[in-house]
Amino acid sequence: MNEIIAIIGKPGEDFKSLLGNGGAQAAAAAPAPKAEAAAPAAAAAPAVDKGALDAALKDATVIRMPLLSDTMTEGKIVAWNKKVGDTVKSDDVLAEVETDKATMEVIGYADGTLLHIGIPEGEVAKVNGIIAIVGKKGTNVDAILAAETSGGATPAAAAQTAAPQHPLPPRKPRSSRRFRRRPRESFSPRAQTRRR
Repeated sequence: MNEIIAIIGKPGEDFKSLLGNGGAQAAAAAPAPKAEAAAPAAAAAPAVDKGALDAALKDATVIRMPLLSDTMTEGKIVAWNKKVGDTVKSDDVLAEVETDKATMEVIGYADGTLLHIGIPEGEVAKVNGIIAIVGKKGTNVDAILAAETSGGATPAAAAQTAAPQHPLPPRKPRSSRRFRRRPRESFSPRAQTRRR
């Protein structure tokens, strides 16, 4: 209790004076590992062409491993019902997925051509991992895959790749009273004596 949890400021501002003696040493040691970890990640990640990515996401829909149960963390592709190059309709079953509880069907919710299968039969995919890409023939799926591996997908791209959500119509409010309420005077002792 009564310790500093966070300090908000501009990059490069001196915050060590706010922490005192013990906090200054810990704060000085903390930024070093982050800088070291960021350098290898930047070197290993391939450069993503934003223009090519936007064009690819405009013409294609990314099919991700859905969360089919509350406890599911990954799913095993049991069988693919379509092959690369097949025409796909929005209500076609693309694959059968085995979860921790059951085997279920995955529907792509997109029209077009199956351009890419990310996980072969018998392999396991994490929830929200790319399992397939559906779109126009000739779409550059390499740009989408490179953005996924480098983590460079933009929020707009992520929103575009999500399965379409159909919101439910608003519910009419229900009355909290199930029965009609009787007038108050009918419960009073005076009203009961009048009835007798």
